[in-house]
Amino acid sequence: MDLSQDAVLALAPDEASIKAARGLMAPAKWPLLGADEHAIWGECQGSGSKPYQVQVDRCGPAFKCSCPSRKFPCKHGLALMLLVGQQPCSNSVPPVWVTEWLDSRRQRSEKTATRPQAPSGPDPAAQARRDAQREQRMQAGLQELQTWLCDQLRQGLAPLMGNTAPFLTLAQRMVDAQLPGVALRLRRLAEQQDQNADAALLLAEFGQLQLLLDGFLKRSG
Repeated sequence: MDLSQDAVLALAPDEASIKAARGLMAPAKWPLLGADEHAIWGECQGSGSKPYQVQVDRCGPAFKCSCPSRKFPCKHGLALMLLVGQQPCSNSVPPVWVTEWLDSRRQRSEKTATRPQAPSGPDPAAQARRDAQREQRMQAGLQELQTWLCDQLRQGLAPLMGNTAPFLTLAQRMVDAQLPGVALRLRRLAEQQDQNADAALLLAEFGQLQLLLDGFLKRSG
């Protein structure tokens, strides 16, 4: 880990933190200061009776301080790194609060490394199942549409004239069957019946629906 002044200051969250850290670099404010190959740590005397516990994991770098600041690193972490960078500490035995923190970080890292990785892309088998299900719904919808058209032509168009309900009901069925284009045509037919019922126009639209239906069946055949 690079503890040169430029490298440490580059980690600062803002200029205010740098200014505050420089004010904490007096050795008298640090009753405890230590370092080894894994971490650096110290206790910084603040306004309270109990000093703040400050620690830096060299592998991160990662920071932890018992102060209430939400900045990372906080002014204490910056001051600690600047101090050790200017006056390297001899290797010493870290206190328990440092070793416990390092152990917890190591355990989290190991769990992350052994956690099964999610597939990076879509599952081809699942996609094939979804496609097959969609195809089945479409085929069922097309068959329902074909039956409905035949029934209307056999019974005559008179019951449909000015009646929007049959078209809207069937349109919703086509949406469920994932045939939005067919549903749109049926809604337009409902609008025509609501505004200007015309048997010749309705018959022509039925012809267009049959052509659309034939095209779908031919494509899927």
